[in-house]
Amino acid sequence: MPDMLQNAIRLHQAGQLSEALRLYADIVRREPANAQAQHYMGIAHMQRGAFDDALAALEAAARADPSFAPARATRAVAFSQMGRHEEALHEYDHALRLDSRSASVWSNRGGSLLELRRFDEALACFDRALAIDPRFADAVRNRGTAMLALRQFQDAITAYDHALALDPKSTDAHMQRGAALAELNRQQEAVVSYDRALALQPGRADIFLLRGNALLALGRYANAIQDFDRVLAATPQHVDALVNRGIALSQMNHWSDSVASFDAALALDPGHIPAHYNRGNTLTLLRRFEEAARDCAFVLAADPEFEYARGVLVWSKLQSCDWNDLATHRRKISEGLAAGKNVLNPQQNAAICESDEEQMRCASLWVRRQGQPSLGPLWRGERYAHDRIRVGYVSADFHAHATAHLMAGGFDHHDRAQFEIFAFSSGPDDGSDIRKRMQGAIEHFEDVRLASDEALARRIRDVEIDILIDLKGYTEGGRIVPFAMRAAPVQISYLGYPGTTGAEYMDYVIADRTVIPPEQHRFYTEKIVTLPHSYQCNDNKRAIGPAPSRHDAGLPEDGFVFCCFNANYKILPETFDLWMRILAATPGSVLWLLEASDTAVRNLRREAEARGVDGNRLLFAPRTELSAHLARLSLADLFLDTLPYNAHTTASDALWAGVPVLSLRGTSFAGRVAASLLNAVGLPEMVTKSEAGFELRACALARTPEVLTALKQKLAHDRTTQPLFDTPRFTRYLETAYKMMWERAQSGHSPDSFTVAP
Repeated sequence: MPDMLQNAIRLHQAGQLSEALRLYADIVRREPANAQAQHYMGIAHMQRGAFDDALAALEAAARADPSFAPARATRAVAFSQMGRHEEALHEYDHALRLDSRSASVWSNRGGSLLELRRFDEALACFDRALAIDPRFADAVRNRGTAMLALRQFQDAITAYDHALALDPKSTDAHMQRGAALAELNRQQEAVVSYDRALALQPGRADIFLLRGNALLALGRYANAIQDFDRVLAATPQHVDALVNRGIALSQMNHWSDSVASFDAALALDPGHIPAHYNRGNTLTLLRRFEEAARDCAFVLAADPEFEYARGVLVWSKLQSCDWNDLATHRRKISEGLAAGKNVLNPQQNAAICESDEEQMRCASLWVRRQGQPSLGPLWRGERYAHDRIRVGYVSADFHAHATAHLMAGGFDHHDRAQFEIFAFSSGPDDGSDIRKRMQGAIEHFEDVRLASDEALARRIRDVEIDILIDLKGYTEGGRIVPFAMRAAPVQISYLGYPGTTGAEYMDYVIADRTVIPPEQHRFYTEKIVTLPHSYQCNDNKRAIGPAPSRHDAGLPEDGFVFCCFNANYKILPETFDLWMRILAATPGSVLWLLEASDTAVRNLRREAEARGVDGNRLLFAPRTELSAHLARLSLADLFLDTLPYNAHTTASDALWAGVPVLSLRGTSFAGRVAASLLNAVGLPEMVTKSEAGFELRACALARTPEVLTALKQKLAHDRTTQPLFDTPRFTRYLETAYKMMWERAQSGHSPDSFTVAP
């Protein structure tokens, strides 16, 4: 009989399971108490996937020899492979009572505990296994897995390194090491581990998914999409791959394709919360705000604390002038920020925030949530020795955009004898005149749309930029990661985003005494550079086309024309209440607004009716190119500002077109910009301090045409003599600030706040 058993075992080891099982069965018929034969029969049944037969054979082996520990241990493995881990634990415990010195049983017991998410107990099992056999590679690797689950990421990496020293060809150890590195945001190292895993098992979709996620975090979006496509080629219904593919496509500005990927994910899993959130976020970029709001409302109904969903919902509703439940959302946002929760991004918060302190809290939370890039710092204290100071501007707005229209004059007037100017353009090339003008004015103009964040940061470091200026901040299309990689010795936030970045890697923010008064400095993580007059660059070469007639512009021939061409998201109910009181008090007047969408028009007219004002007194102007807009703007009598987010470029437009701006000074950077501009153009009397003062001033100007005429005449004169539109003078101030920052850096001093003298 021993020879018969050895023959069966040889067949078994050769993979001839049917023949081996036939022999095992013959042995058991002859010797029902042969525990070894029953045990091997159970193993063979397991290998064939016949788990019920396996369990029966293993139970027979255990009954035949109650002291035969392997029968219990293998029966435990069968339960484990069936996903019946509680029953597996019972069998492992039985086996260990018979033989507590089995490293494999301790390790396998730990594996079941991992599946049951009892990670501390699993870790203790792996430690017991390694106390018996310190070179047990599977136990070392599984120990790392337990630490990974317990978020002990560095300890997990150490365990995986140990496992790989014992077994360099462990695919899972390489893969899981990559996962631990990714959790520490060491994404580039994670990619290396995933590459090694794929070299061992080239077709594993789970590794492609993880590598794709790491590449996505690194900003290598095209490579990430390739990996997600590999996953989908193997598993077309892989929801996570579809969602992450959509995120990568959105980051590449392929928004319609991105939405299609999210749609495909939701067709498979209609309740998938991340898919709804990311689709909503991308729909805002397509300006499909009503759909975006529906997605985020779905997310919040399922999970009221889902990160950033409330911010996208409020942003979408503001864009459509849908103020339903706005007060509730604002309260929950403020409470969430106070509790340190990730509720919304800083740009969304600026639209509703009335506090520099809260804006700093929001920005700091945002920076913390994004994490530090795994690469950096790229600049490590070197002193560059250039004939001219190298200044680099990073923006997605080097095209027909408000920022470009403000900055173009500054680029024209930079002193090329002292400064070597670089532009890193991450936005579209629209072929516009303003784009061509900037390309002609800027010495080194680089289109970096297709560059990853890492590649852009390396490029900035390679050309040895002395001073790097971010013209976007947290607004759409911003590229803040190269700044986080410390690509330059001096890094500045300017113009595009009205507030603190909350980031320690931004050295300075450029401001003036109005937008950031001294008592507010403590709410900025950057050092404050205070320019004279106004922080805002303006272009004194902006063309104004021939003025149309009122009829051609869609305005009444008679009656006072109030206007506000701010983006719709800046119109909050409190501001609208104020406007409607002004219209009610000035019969025959109209309010001329920007036509952003049919939904916004419909909602605003409905809100006017609800306040007792004929909705037809709200008139809407379609978007047009800048010179035509400035020409029609001159037909207005008075520009009414918004709060808590003022007119910025739109206020400059109105003043340049000769239209006085009436503003209400706010309590945040975004709410003090119009006051800064009015002070710099010589109209400080147009800055009010209360809603009552704003209302009285607007009504008084509408009722006294001679006062308004005198005000317009004063503006026409001061526009050419006051500092606001003196582009050469402003550029000298800005360059003085650059030199002062550069000199501090060259002398080894850390950044500090300072004021540029007029």
